[in-house]
Order: sequence, then structure tokens, then C-alpha cells
Amino acid sequence: MTAPAPPLVVSDLHIVRAGRPVLAGIHLLAAHGEVLALIGPNGAGKSSLLGAVIGRVPHAGTIRLGGVYTQHLDARQRARRLAYVPQRSALRASLSVAAVVAAGRFARQGWLARISAADRAAVDTALVRTDCAGLAERAFDQLSFGEQQRVLLARALATDAPLLLLDEPAAGLDPAHALALLALVRSLADEGRAVVIVLHQLDQVGACADRVALLHGGRLLACGSPDEVLAAGPLRTAYGVEPVPGGALGLRLAAPP
Repeated sequence: MTAPAPPLVVSDLHIVRAGRPVLAGIHLLAAHGEVLALIGPNGAGKSSLLGAVIGRVPHAGTIRLGGVYTQHLDARQRARRLAYVPQRSALRASLSVAAVVAAGRFARQGWLARISAADRAAVDTALVRTDCAGLAERAFDQLSFGEQQRVLLARALATDAPLLLLDEPAAGLDPAHALALLALVRSLADEGRAVVIVLHQLDQVGACADRVALLHGGRLLACGSPDEVLAAGPLRTAYGVEPVPGGALGLRLAAPP
């Protein structure tokens, strides 16, 4: 039996903005059952990479979702293959949380756009898994930033897409919800999804990631296990910091060369 195509394959990706290279020659793969953490200093191109995958950032190179080149996918087909959680929602309408999460089902609905029993079940499950069930009747625009982030994650889960792209989803969450989110990300991968998650807090990487991709200077500086990438050499080059000896990931400013 032929193995299924990876949910995401990025080949020789180049992004240029205002004549300035943002990313150059990026090769990346996200497999079923895997959490790939995307890290790097501010301006390294992490959000731009996700923007290219979802079709909002012009680029050169190729991107395949489930083995299909993105230029051959319409919006509905793309939405069946991936779900995206941005850093901050642009939604300003006073919709209920339940309605926002149900919008994640549009690519699964029939052409008459009727909500089916399967749609309702997916929405209910997503609300419960993100601890949003108690918010279902609240207006989305009246929620705190952290609550909105959890609702956006619920909307992504409701899609049942095999690939999840999460751009700093733990930002703005209190410690308990941040830890719960990382545990949920880990469980989603264990269930077979591929998850690409942008993280700034490096101590969160080891809590959920199988592999880590470190962007620096517009290129992929390192890609491997957390132990390989969160080592003194890569961290010193990208961030100017190094691990504190002793096991747990503490950081300090790197000594001058």
C-alpha cells in the first residue's frame, strides 16, 4: 500500500518584499502525526512562510498540500487540507462564538450550506477541546484576546483538516491555558494530524514538538529534533543566547566570541 502524501511539502521557497529578500531557498516538510515548531528571532520570516502556505503571500518555489500543488487548488479545496490560526483575528463582526467556530465547516458543507449533524458534532467537539463551550453564546468581539485565540483554534479544529498552521497561538493565554493548548497540539498530532506551530517561548518547544525548524537571516539555519536545534551553536547564531548548563532549558546571553 502506498503511503499517503505528506500534508505539507515546501520546496525552494523564496519571498521578496519591497525588493528585500525575506526568505530564500526554504525546504520544509510536515508529516502526519508530527508537530513541527517554527522558531526564529523577530523578522525571521516565520509568519511570511505560513502566509505563503495559505496563499496570502506571493512567493516563488512550490508548495504541496497532500501531494497537490497549491496552484491547482481553489479556496474550498485548500480549506479541506489546512486550517490556519493567525496571531490576531481580523474579525470585527459581533458573531457568537458558536457561529465563528461553525464557519470552519464551510468547506465540508454541501452546496446548500446547511449545517448537518456531523457539522454540529465537529463544532461541539472543538468547543469542548479548547475549553470554549462556556463561551458559545458570547459575542466574539466582546471576548478577551486570549479567549479569542482559543475560539480561533476551535474554528481550526472544526475544519477536520489534516494540516494545522498555528501562528503564536499561545500568545496572550494565561499559563494554564497555554499549557493546555500545547497538550492539545500534542494530542492532535498523536491522532494523525500534522501541526506547524510558530513559537517564541523556546521552553514551550520541548513540551510539544517532534522537530524544530529555526529560521535566521531569511534561511533555514537548522532543522531537527529539539535537542539538536535548541543547542548552543544554533541558539547563539540566531538569538545571541545559549543554554544554561543543567538540563532544563534556561537561557543566558552568549559571551562575546
